[in-house]
Amino acid sequence: MILRDPLEEPGIQENFKLTHTCYNHILAVSSFIFITLILGVILFFYDFKVGLCITFVLFVLAELVPILYLHITYWQENKDVEYVITDKEIIVIRNSKKVTYNDYDIKKIIIYKSASMDAGGMPILSFESYFYVKVIINSGEVLFLTRLLSPKVDIIIGQLKGVLIERKKLWFSKLSYTEGNNHIK
Repeated sequence: MILRDPLEEPGIQENFKLTHTCYNHILAVSSFIFITLILGVILFFYDFKVGLCITFVLFVLAELVPILYLHITYWQENKDVEYVITDKEIIVIRNSKKVTYNDYDIKKIIIYKSASMDAGGMPILSFESYFYVKVIINSGEVLFLTRLLSPKVDIIIGQLKGVLIERKKLWFSKLSYTEGNNHIK
């Protein structure tokens, strides 16, 4: 079994190992860091005027709170788990136990993602760069694969053949536990 870097575009019948990396975490918050630095430079050029400083702090807090919420919930969802995605199955490795879900075991896959992140889009607000994939198993079990596993988890999961894939556009991609009755943790 050959494992490729999930940051590369997936090829046909290739396998991808998805797991937490420091790089994925930094990439997830990079737009927030970039916007904060730009606003800091603007404040510097305007001599840190009180009105601008207050606006800056309010904007940073308005961005930071949802990012922290999403980042922590995504991390909690996918900590201590690895996924191997092929064109025919999803292998879940948790605590040295391996569970395989074949394509015929999967009821459907739902990608929850902001509309601004479609095909080369750029998030308007930093938290829009957070998205996830929900895999609903025929038995009712649910897997959540978040963007902390890979910034291209939606593309990688798309290589599964013969599985219904839906796309739901959300402004704020909070994990949705409503469909599927057995959340796998």
